[in-house]
Amino acid sequence: MDHIGFGLSDKPEGFSYLPREHARNLQLFLDSLVLTDITLVVQDWGGPTGLSYALNNPERVRRADHYVQDEMGRELAAAVAEFMGGD
Repeated sequence: MDHIGFGLSDKPEGFSYLPREHARNLQLFLDSLVLTDITLVVQDWGGPTGLSYALNNPERVRRADHYVQDEMGRELAAAVAEFMGGD
């Protein structure tokens, strides 16, 4: 998924571009698809967006993989994995 303002996506002036707005947009998108047993794969700046969805929708997310390159990201990924019941 190409988030608003990234890559080739639209860049509307009225969008705040804050992580919570991207998380809300992802929530709306995934809700519209009526998916279950989701595996989320997130990286870098998309991590907070995808992991927010996983934390708020544990009944729909089977696994969340967060690829990180720094210590803070590894700690966040470990906390989410523990919450989701994984390793």
